[in-house]
Amino acid sequence: MEIKAIERVFGFMGGKGVSFLGGLNILIVFALLKPGE
Repeated sequence: MEIKAIERVFGFMGGKGVSFLGGLNILIVFALLKPGE
């Protein structure tokens, strides 16, 4: 499962003060990098 990795990314971004839209961009990148999953 990548959920833990995503949570770590969100936690890191939250610590850096990145906006929620930044989180959405990360999810889009995950989708583009893993088109077959």
